[in-house]
Amino acid sequence: MSINKVKKTIYFFKTVPDYSLFSKSSNDSTALYEMFSKRFVSVSAYFTKDLQRGIEIFSFDKHHIYGIFLKKDESTNQFIRLTLKENDTSKEINLNKQNIIFEHYSFFFVDLDKCITSIISNKQSGKFTDIINQLLFEENYHIQFIPYSIDSIDNAINRFSKIKYIETLYSPSVSKEAFENLHQYHDEDALEIEKLKIRIKVSKTGPKFIENLEKVHNERKKYEKYKIEGETEDGVEQIFDILDKTFFRSTQIEIQGKPEDNINFIKYTFQSEINRLYAQENS
Repeated sequence: MSINKVKKTIYFFKTVPDYSLFSKSSNDSTALYEMFSKRFVSVSAYFTKDLQRGIEIFSFDKHHIYGIFLKKDESTNQFIRLTLKENDTSKEINLNKQNIIFEHYSFFFVDLDKCITSIISNKQSGKFTDIINQLLFEENYHIQFIPYSIDSIDNAINRFSKIKYIETLYSPSVSKEAFENLHQYHDEDALEIEKLKIRIKVSKTGPKFIENLEKVHNERKKYEKYKIEGETEDGVEQIFDILDKTFFRSTQIEIQGKPEDNINFIKYTFQSEINRLYAQENS
């Protein structure tokens, strides 16, 4: 019997504690450990006061915290952690089955030494940054999860070995004019649009590509979103936000087999990718 495989995306964020009267440390790493250890006193499951969101911690020490995050599924009123999907039909999990894949699950790993968080997420599990801060708020703590930023568009684009997509969302004030310039509809009474979103698949970029992106940044009031998606030389998928000059750093992980057999593999992958990112950022 073949074992199904699934690819998921790992995202990375700088992890910065917000200091307050309730935090005694002025060192980011120590402060993060202080915040987590005060709220999460043991390896266990923790839920918000309304019991709608929570995390389950698999391992936790002075160097890291690792686990899953989840929220209640509105349709079943049950917490979704790992859901079996077999032959395109969702079923209740049976961990004894071999021919399964991950469908709904969300893992997180916080490297407390390097102050980097990595997550694997899905729409059903909610947003990790909101869940963790809702739990920490009970101890009057708060953490910022910040995408990687870069000042120079030129330097940012040079990080890509291949530009794959450009995604643009025009602001409402210019959407109508931009849409008319596409010449899709010749009759102005055919329809009225509110916003225009364009996603372009790129085969090649020319010598004036960066120059044009600089113009986009300078005219950023025209856009609500302008993002470049591509791949670095080492095969890492990245998204660069032209308007905010921020990177959404990501990489791929391929998972196969039973869920409980992959807990350590996912943890190891988190650690390896964080170490690689940290080395690149500090080289």
